[in-house]
Amino acid sequence: MSNAFSSYGSTLSVGDGGSPTEAFTAIAEVISIDGPGGENGEIDVTHLGSTAKEFIADLIDYGQVTAQTNFLPGDPQHDQRYIDNLARTIRNYEVSWPTSSASSATFAAYVQSYRPNVAAGQQGQGNLTLRVTGAVTYA
Repeated sequence: MSNAFSSYGSTLSVGDGGSPTEAFTAIAEVISIDGPGGENGEIDVTHLGSTAKEFIADLIDYGQVTAQTNFLPGDPQHDQRYIDNLARTIRNYEVSWPTSSASSATFAAYVQSYRPNVAAGQQGQGNLTLRVTGAVTYA
């Protein structure tokens, strides 16, 4: 039996900063989400007695989360991404997948970029890039 699942119902949400419980609101009309994912840094520990290069793992860089949306000028969540980009605001975000096991990734990030992409004969789209800062929590 396959463990594959439909992407239908996956969300990218932004936190309200509430304490002790933060509420997350889905960003409207997300078409695709890429990330988060981690890449270990490396430290070169090669020495004069080494017979080949030697490395140990360093801190994980969770990189970027990118999302493509339908472009919705005037939508509060979309407009807030522009404001956050200009203000360099760090917020908590959550990617949720509709599965029965580990189904979400929560992380702090700032909006690295949010650009509209419009072309004749096509739906306007927004390209959002979030830069993850710190660790990602999977639940």
